Formats: sequence, structure tokens, C-alpha cells
Amino acid sequence: MLPSSEQEDFLRSVEPLRPAIRLHCYRMLGSSHDGDDMVQETLLRAWRARDSLDDPGRLSAQETAEALGVGIAAANSALFRARAAIEEKLGGCDPSTVARHAEVDEALLGQYVRAFEEANLDAVLALFHNEMRTTMPPVPLWVAGREANDRFYRRMFGSLRPQQFRHLRIGANGVPALAFYQPVSPGAPHTLSAIQLVTTREGAVVAIDHFMMPEVLPLFGAPHLLPENARFE
Repeated sequence: MLPSSEQEDFLRSVEPLRPAIRLHCYRMLGSSHDGDDMVQETLLRAWRARDSLDDPGRLSAQETAEALGVGIAAANSALFRARAAIEEKLGGCDPSTVARHAEVDEALLGQYVRAFEEANLDAVLALFHNEMRTTMPPVPLWVAGREANDRFYRRMFGSLRPQQFRHLRIGANGVPALAFYQPVSPGAPHTLSAIQLVTTREGAVVAIDHFMMPEVLPLFGAPHLLPENARFE
């Protein structure tokens, strides 16, 4: 039986990571319940492997093979293929160049928010990349391409009214996220109704992941009611 103090130290060290792990698991699985189960499994495996964290002789091919349930030769082969795939995907780009591509385009994000809050749908659609992609987890929806997204957004937000939505800038798994709020009735406070994860590239919006399930929204850590004067410019 391990000392309770050791367990408490472990829990204190991993607790700040729990929200990010939950959100990542939900995005991968599309289910908050399955995501919570995976979080528990992840923390349990981390607890069991805690003694190996300071042992460099463990980050080995043998351990990888054991974790994957394959032989060492197969593990090394999989690693080689993964490296080759990454090299092909990056096309020989310098790592610093890739990092710059991942930076947030604040000006573009500001244009998107203003157009959305002003219900200027034409302005919103003008910001979309030709390879624009939209998802709405956990709904098995995948809208690919600018033309398909143009049709989708006109159907979905065709009745959008100016100032119907207000927003709060948040973050999720290293991606810019926007928490959108709207009143449930005239004169009511603005209540959290949706969260969008926005990905930009080459001066355009290339992907938006919409989250609207009430049981999922708390995973992002956004306040339920829009704080006073909370606006992103």
C-alpha cells in the first residue's frame, strides 16, 4: 500500500492538467462520458508509470513495442514510417516556419468576430479558405470546401441578427477559441450557447469546430454568463 502522502502529491501535480486532458479526450472521442472514462484511464496509467518518468532508459524501443503489443522490429518500422510521413507532410519546411504558421492571426480573428456579431454573413464567408472545414462534435458532420461551407453557413446562420451574439475569447488545446453568448429571451442575460475553435492559415479561416451540446460546454472552462464588458477587439 502506497503512502497517502504520495498519492496526494501525485493528484496535486496532475489536477491542473485535468481540464486540458478532458477537452482533448472529448475532441478525440466525441463523447463527454467516454472522454471522462479516458481521463481516468490516462491518470491511472500515469500513476502506474510514475517511477519511470525520471529513468531515461525507459523513452526505449522495447517499451514502445510492449505498449503497442508488437515486436521491436515492428515498432521501429512504425517509427520510421511516422517520421517519413511527417517529413512528407512538412515538405522539408524549417521547424520555425511551421511554428509561425501555427501562430494566431489576431487581425483575421478580429474581422471574423466583428462580422459574426454584426450578422454580416457575406463578410464572414469572405474570410473562408478554399480548403475550409467545419465540424460539430459529437455530430458526425464534416463540411469540406469553401462552396459547401458557403451553403452550410447560409442555411445555419441565415436568420442571424446584429448583436444577437456576444463573445469571449478563450483557448482550447492551444487553438484560439471563441465562447459565444446570447440571451435565452428578450432582456435576459447573455448565456453561453456555443464555442467555436477557429484555425487560420494563409490569411483565411481554414477550420471551425463548433461545440453546442450543453453538457460539453463546461469542459472549456468558460463562464456560464458573459462577464460585463467582456469583448474581444
